[in-house]
Amino acid sequence: MNLKRGVSYEEALEILSSSGVRLKGEEKLFLHDALGRVLARDIIAPSDMPPFPTAAMDGYACSSRDINEGRALRIAGDNPAGNPCEMALEEGSCIKTFTGARMPRGADTLLIVENVKEEEGFLKLTAPAPRAGVFIRQAGDNYRQGEILLPKGTLLSPSEIGLLASLNHLFVHVRSKPIVTILSGGDELVELGEESLRVGALRSANNHLLKALIDSMGGEARLTDLLPDEPHAIEEALKSALEESDIVLTTGGMSLGDYDFTQQAIYKLCDEVLFHGAKVKPGKPIAYAKKGDTHLFGLPGFPNSCLITFYLFGRIILHRMLGVPFEPLKIRAKLDESLQKEAGRAEFRVCTLKLQKGEWRVDFEGKKGIQSAIINNLCGPTALVILDEECTFKERGEEVEVVLFKPLETILQRS
Repeated sequence: MNLKRGVSYEEALEILSSSGVRLKGEEKLFLHDALGRVLARDIIAPSDMPPFPTAAMDGYACSSRDINEGRALRIAGDNPAGNPCEMALEEGSCIKTFTGARMPRGADTLLIVENVKEEEGFLKLTAPAPRAGVFIRQAGDNYRQGEILLPKGTLLSPSEIGLLASLNHLFVHVRSKPIVTILSGGDELVELGEESLRVGALRSANNHLLKALIDSMGGEARLTDLLPDEPHAIEEALKSALEESDIVLTTGGMSLGDYDFTQQAIYKLCDEVLFHGAKVKPGKPIAYAKKGDTHLFGLPGFPNSCLITFYLFGRIILHRMLGVPFEPLKIRAKLDESLQKEAGRAEFRVCTLKLQKGEWRVDFEGKKGIQSAIINNLCGPTALVILDEECTFKERGEEVEVVLFKPLETILQRS
């Protein structure tokens, strides 16, 4: 095995970016079922839009020559949006033309209704005349025939659905969802809806946290029964998952404890373990392995570490399977308080991100230390301050890099 131990954050990214990944196939969906899915084919403009010059506002279509010569403009008729007939402008006249209507032939200027006055069938300007072409959408202003409007790999939001509808795409080709199987276990865990009288029992959260995250990223997460701390059961479950999945996630069992049987099964069943352990906090015990075309991530057992390591590392493989960019969204923000850390590991510290007077700021108010087990640290308008390996101190007011793992609108709602 070409195993690397204790890789840096940058080394881990390089391994994941260069690892062989099989692009998922495609399926054909009804437009309304495609929201949140990833395009498998480019969407190309079939024609210019608009196909001819149209009025961008309500006004009067006329010739700039007539205006420049100071002619009185006779109102020759109305031109509503959707008019099936192409109207023609006569010399010295204008035609009342409504928003979205085709500009009459011979007209190159639109006098908006706010700047004119009708008097006995003629039009009087009450403001300086606009330049020719102002308030007119020219042919192809929206897009040109043959232009790629939506490249493959685009995640379809409501805006893209609207564009596809305007192009009469009743069906759309999208990438099939990667199958992600989540294996969680430990004798201390209790599944939702179950009760336990054991002292120290913990409610299982990692598997449901990961399922929600994966589903939101375009994957299809599958949960299994919680696994006991028993080597044979773990090995059998892992063997089945590797055969049936595109990605397998395990949570816990990656450290050096007596009951960390998960890593033993990973080393036994996978073709190669590309790295085990990373110089990051949280998430030091993370492992990445492969069996054939199936990718496996051994994630830490604590909720913070589990989510953050999948977002930083596992998401790269998931997005590559879907053909979408995997660079995390980063912004610059100023610290509202100083912070300290130990050298030797890159740190991704959960922070509160807010927008104040047009400036991004971060603090750690309400965050219960930096412990990996505190799941409520992840709730609300949170993001991750990135601190490199050698950093030990940041002053209040210093600018830091922040990686977003939540939609920006979620953060802005709480700012």
